[in-house]
Amino acid sequence: MMRQGAMIAADSTLTEVLAYANDRDHKDCEACNHSCQMGAGVFAPGQEKEVATFLHISEHELEQKLEPITRFGTTLKRPRLLCQQSRPYGACVFWDTEKKCTINPVKPLECRTATCDPIGELTSQWFARNHFVKKQDPASWAQWQSAMRCADQQLPETRVPDSQKDDHDDTGEQNAGR
Repeated sequence: MMRQGAMIAADSTLTEVLAYANDRDHKDCEACNHSCQMGAGVFAPGQEKEVATFLHISEHELEQKLEPITRFGTTLKRPRLLCQQSRPYGACVFWDTEKKCTINPVKPLECRTATCDPIGELTSQWFARNHFVKKQDPASWAQWQSAMRCADQQLPETRVPDSQKDDHDDTGEQNAGR
């Protein structure tokens, strides 16, 4: 289970986000397997070289197994989806029904940080905010802010230290007059 009082914010470090994502009881959970059969996570910039080395193939050969994905004006790569019957979803090209994720030790960072528990939406937002959104680009930032207005949970920009939690609401905003 997630640690009591754990919070993810845009300024959380990768180490913190990975700790939150892995700090849960998921031994018997099959949800991660389901995600791999319906889509693929996105690689952080530069991660592809690590995958090519792991697979003992050239970066050019790996490129044939990847596809671009654009969000908030930034294009990154993810494993190609094996879609059937013109569906927009499908299994990750690195998914094997018996072996599961064939690149698990070097799987996309978005896969490493993803969870399907209550913190999952925040870890997904953390990945997008830190790898797709360009805060200095007005269009990218406006798209991000629009997406956040529609989100069930909203990723705060900064974490609130436990010692200050009584003075802040769940989004990390300071409570006025409470």
